[in-house]
Amino acid sequence: MIPSNSVLDMETFAVPKSMAIGTDCRLHGNIRAGSVTVDTGNTLFGSLRAEGGDITVAPNNEIHGNIHSAGGDVVICEGGVHVLGNVQCSNLTLNEEARLDGTIKAPMGVRIVRERC
Repeated sequence: MIPSNSVLDMETFAVPKSMAIGTDCRLHGNIRAGSVTVDTGNTLFGSLRAEGGDITVAPNNEIHGNIHSAGGDVVICEGGVHVLGNVQCSNLTLNEEARLDGTIKAPMGVRIVRERC
């Protein structure tokens, strides 16, 4: 379902509220939403940005871009996640098996966990 006032083109997927990406998707473009949930087994060639909401990334995802939550939290609580970019948020919860190839900016703290959240 695509809500009103959404923009979907070859460069950006933008929705005004929350966006949920299903399983086994391959997306080319930047994701912009109020909050973002990424299910398992996806490859995203672009960045994730949440305006005021949280970003949650499930296991076995590869993100070729940055993750930015303006005023919200980012949760990567499963293994098999590879982020080829920077992460910026208020709080970051990160599984010890996740791989980040960029910088982390989380002024309210970073929590590294072994278990699932």
